[in-house]
Amino acid sequence: MIKCSCGFENHSSCRFCIKCGTNLPGAGKPKSVPKHIANLGPPRSADRPQQSTEKKLEDYIKRLGHTNKKTRAGWSLEISLANDRKQKVHIFHDGKDRDGSELMTFLSICAPSNDKHALSLLKYNAKMRYCAFGVRKIQAKDYFVVSAGQSAATADFDEVKKIVDEVARCADQVEEQLTGGLDEN
Repeated sequence: MIKCSCGFENHSSCRFCIKCGTNLPGAGKPKSVPKHIANLGPPRSADRPQQSTEKKLEDYIKRLGHTNKKTRAGWSLEISLANDRKQKVHIFHDGKDRDGSELMTFLSICAPSNDKHALSLLKYNAKMRYCAFGVRKIQAKDYFVVSAGQSAATADFDEVKKIVDEVARCADQVEEQLTGGLDEN
């Protein structure tokens, strides 16, 4: 255990105080990921999506009416926002869940990640309704992202529209704050 200057005792693997966010001196990373954490989440599948899922997604993207581009992984949409800002939202097939249902992921890049803002974004996830903040490695660099998941079988157009809009709006707000107003993603 590592005791912070605020008095809170943190696990020795913590780099920051869980209570106040202060850097903890001498804190290291855990030697291995605990089994209960390593086994979280559904197994990933590299299978191609079923034709019905691809067709449904393609139809929804056309109906959304945003500028879009087919990519190797799925689709990239450019969402127009207030104040002449834009935000890219990527939609792609993300394997299957444990029951074999196909999954779609909605993802938007905010800004390069940093330790200073990580805890604040993680805490803000409790207020999020359709998506969540996370960190994702993109071209060997960590970025803050906003993402959401959806079962392809139960996705309807109104729900997909709501998710796309919310992912874009949340990602753009964080991008604007963390980059000093730049509009890069």
